[in-house]
Amino acid sequence: MQNSGIKKLLDTNPKPAPYDSKNLTGLDVDKNNLVSIHLFNLENNRLQWRNKVYTLCPMLEQSNSSYWIFQAILKFAIQDGVNFKIRLDPFIEVSETEYNPMFHKMLVHGKPLDWQKMSTLRNDDFGKWYNEKEYDKTGFTDYVWAPKNDEIHFTCEELPKLDFNEIRTSRYFHAIFNKGTGGIKHCDGAIRVYSEDELEFRSKKHVKDPEVRKAGKRIKIFQFESNDNLKKEISQDTFCHLATNYFVWNEDVQKYFN
Repeated sequence: MQNSGIKKLLDTNPKPAPYDSKNLTGLDVDKNNLVSIHLFNLENNRLQWRNKVYTLCPMLEQSNSSYWIFQAILKFAIQDGVNFKIRLDPFIEVSETEYNPMFHKMLVHGKPLDWQKMSTLRNDDFGKWYNEKEYDKTGFTDYVWAPKNDEIHFTCEELPKLDFNEIRTSRYFHAIFNKGTGGIKHCDGAIRVYSEDELEFRSKKHVKDPEVRKAGKRIKIFQFESNDNLKKEISQDTFCHLATNYFVWNEDVQKYFN
């Protein structure tokens, strides 16, 4: 049986939680149930709308799985004015006077890749990492850099083991590198919910394979579009920072970017 968090995210109501809250009346929510971070009061590194505080939806069953990517998103939104769109946690709506979050510390960073080499990429560059830890719920992670005209699309997905499919989703990350400017014109993080048959099918394929793109139900957690921010792109360093924080606890992704 799927856990309550996954069920909440699969809710097809026009206003799924927490957007059905009276406090969020008037908040602009897009078709992917994302909201612009700049609509909120970001003082004290938190999302405040009227007198309530909200946070980013977690990607895994651990409530703090989105903590580090949320801190990265807040940092770039406040310091650089990047206009992210984010999915709010369906379970979190706290009075501003009662909001006392726990602070976590972890060294999570990524060094820039060989972007000069990437800019001349002509064929797909891809890889796959298997998780050999028996106690871990992650099965494998695969990625691809796919050149398309003047762009390179980066896609990476971490899949759960079949035995943990009902309690864990996949973590899915996508970005578009602009060869002409060297910047990142699009970046988004999502989770994918698979049925048992869909995950078994996906586990036999690679993220580079076109037939896996429509498998499962994709739920976006955050998104950046250059058009949303006066056509301003994010830097390569920002992209690396977002990727490593999104895949927190995934040692293979950390090593790849480091």
